[in-house]
Amino acid sequence: MEQNELFALLNEDLQTLGLSLPQGADAHLLTFLNKVLIANETMNLTSITDKAEAIHKHLIDSTSVLLLKSLQAQIPSNPQWVDVGSGAGFPGLALALAVPSATLHLVESTGKKAHFLNTLSAELGLLKRVKVYNERAEVLTLYKGSAVSKSVPRGTKTKPAPVPEASVPRGTVPSLRDFADGVFFRGVARLASLAELGAPFLKVGGLLVAYKGPKAGEELVEAAKAMKELKMELCEKRDFILPGVQEARSLICLRKTAETIKKFPRLVGLAQKEPLL
Repeated sequence: MEQNELFALLNEDLQTLGLSLPQGADAHLLTFLNKVLIANETMNLTSITDKAEAIHKHLIDSTSVLLLKSLQAQIPSNPQWVDVGSGAGFPGLALALAVPSATLHLVESTGKKAHFLNTLSAELGLLKRVKVYNERAEVLTLYKGSAVSKSVPRGTKTKPAPVPEASVPRGTVPSLRDFADGVFFRGVARLASLAELGAPFLKVGGLLVAYKGPKAGEELVEAAKAMKELKMELCEKRDFILPGVQEARSLICLRKTAETIKKFPRLVGLAQKEPLL
């Protein structure tokens, strides 16, 4: 497809969902997508190689969270958002381009992908608003003063810096605990596991947003125990049809109602292997 056709397709999808992005964001998103697809020729970033399909399933899917009224309410306040399992930058970099007031913290445990995200952030002029962390989510939410290990965190919680400084960090691991306004999961795991992985990142009142398919309702029921233990409540649920591919999507938004107790997060990997059911 020609570039003008891709512009038209992207904006048609946005209009179908009723989304309005800042002027020029569409061009930036297409530049970002093109860079991902070029890098994908030598890296395993995405199985989607058709540009039109990638617009639907990556760019539109990523920015669809802006349908959530609770998330929209954060935008004027320069929110700090965390994307766990960023991969090729969906949704993290897409949201950084779509929401100029937000700072995005991209958590990616695979070194090559974290390096790619850091390089791409620079190429897109986003280094001031995008931080990349080559680490596991559980390690980034340890209490300050705890040993950086793959074990249950111990020690006294201290307040983290307002804006952690990191870019594919080496050595000392920064703390992202109790700090974020929002945390995003696109894929990764079922909701019960995501509640445990996401809650420690959030300040009280912060939002956990999970991108889900047609079985979102089942996952909500399954996650009831985890949500109770992690002091999370359902804030908003938005169902829609993804334009262009006509696939059912669901956005689940949970709000953190109280501080996360110190036994969370548990051992690295336990949230997925032994979810709180």
